[in-house]
Amino acid sequence: MKILLVLILLLPTAFAINLTVDYPKNVLLNSEFEIGIYSNSSESFDIKIDIFEDEKRISRIWNGEKWASTMYYLINDFSSEKTYQLKTENHIGIADLIVKLRKDKDVFIFGPYQINIDKSNSENNEIEN
Repeated sequence: MKILLVLILLLPTAFAINLTVDYPKNVLLNSEFEIGIYSNSSESFDIKIDIFEDEKRISRIWNGEKWASTMYYLINDFSSEKTYQLKTENHIGIADLIVKLRKDKDVFIFGPYQINIDKSNSENNEIEN
């Protein structure tokens, strides 16, 4: 009986995943930016990185070949640490960044993290003298 109790108490910690998400707090609309994902696990996971505004998906991710919808997981694409290229579209203001890791049938959700999207224009990109 004691062994069963110990196993039940330790089981949740066996699947604990700590994740650090390094992202810019302010980005420009339709401009590329990087998100760094760091984990305490060396296992391989499917990953999904989404940016939402009122439940509407407003981001695209570079999948290595093209800008793709963030609706889908990148299969076996994350293990321990990696940098991803994203861009936002169709929204100015505050949005929610959510990261999901999937291993078999287990899904681990991190966030929401707030990100501010500013309108891009040539004035914002000029260097002051």
